[in-house]
Order: sequence, then structure tokens, then C-alpha cells
Amino acid sequence: MRLVLLFGLLAGSVFGWGKTGHRVTGQIAENHLSSKARKAIQELLGGESLAEAANWADEIRSDPAWKKSDPLHYVNIIDGVSYDDAKKNPAGDVIAGLRQTAH
Repeated sequence: MRLVLLFGLLAGSVFGWGKTGHRVTGQIAENHLSSKARKAIQELLGGESLAEAANWADEIRSDPAWKKSDPLHYVNIIDGVSYDDAKKNPAGDVIAGLRQTAH
């Protein structure tokens, strides 16, 4: 029983960063923004910080209206392979989504 409990506790750390990890990453990113980029992001996010907005994609994943955006939340790239050379998900990925919105 203890072994099962131990594996259950350890497995939770393998399934992603969780809310705290996303918030910390958002805060670190925000700390490194230029003042021009910070202002643009504040306008896009309606004054919300990157740390506050960092969990949005995870929070909407359970909403059926956003199901089509699931692949835009991540990208899988094998170690040693560049994105351009990596096998692409036909449904898209976060890089393809960012490139599409940039144009």
C-alpha cells in the first residue's frame, strides 16, 4: 500500500508544471520584458499580469468550445531536432499558432 501511495504522489509531478509552475514562469518572463513590451502585454491582457494569465490555456481546456485549441497549448520536439525539422502535428501546435497570429 505504501508503494502505491508513493507512486501516486510522484506521478503528480510528472504531469506538467501545475498552476504554480505556470505562474512562476509568467512572472519570470514579465521581469525580463522591456517597458514597451510590458505596456503592449498589459493592453492585450487588460491589465492582468503574465503570472495571472499563465494558467488560462489550462483553465479553458475543459470547455468544449475551446477543444479545437488543445494542440495550440504545446509542441513536442525530440532532443537534438530543431522545430523546423521536427515532425509536425497536423492539427497545429503552439509555434504554428504563434506564427499564424504574428501575420
